[in-house]
Amino acid sequence: MQQWVRLGFHYTISPDVAFFFQPQYSKNWGAGTNADANQGGGGPQNDIFARQAFMVVRNFGVQGLTVKAGRQLVVWGNHRMFGHFDWNNVGWSFDGATMNYANPFGGAMGIKALQAGWLRVDEGDCGANGGGCSTATNSGTVSDANLIFVRAPMKLAGLVVEPAWIWSDGGTGSLLSGNRPDNQSRHTVGARITTKRAVGNI
Repeated sequence: MQQWVRLGFHYTISPDVAFFFQPQYSKNWGAGTNADANQGGGGPQNDIFARQAFMVVRNFGVQGLTVKAGRQLVVWGNHRMFGHFDWNNVGWSFDGATMNYANPFGGAMGIKALQAGWLRVDEGDCGANGGGCSTATNSGTVSDANLIFVRAPMKLAGLVVEPAWIWSDGGTGSLLSGNRPDNQSRHTVGARITTKRAVGNI
């Protein structure tokens, strides 16, 4: 039986500066003992960890610019590119800094925001943690990929269009580095397009 508990602490210094800290307890009930720290859901040394720990600064030098630094959740649309993986008992967080510049061009071209960030996936020691991580996975002991992105959500003709560019260096010892040269990085350019249509009573 999987279980987790989260407790969030929010502290606001001023209308523009705030801190948030959220530890998480995650474990498979009855699995993982001092004698076998990797059995099933993981050992006691990794049951409690920081799921989120970030600082937010609004109007950072420019009106409408928000900067978030620290361990945070990043979710785009339906989680296909970035998500928190919350249907797993541990989930994913990202370490890094993100920024959101609201209405950067005064609404020109329908652009609602300009977003950018530098991130690294925080997995902890996946081989000794609870909630679905394989005991053979050593991702917590290797260098995860650096991710840099730029995104510009906009509305065009009733459609929500989210063009984005993502760069990854693949990290070292990660799954990606196993099928490409160590000096190779990857660029992804694309867009998500979605809309909602009202449906009458049936």
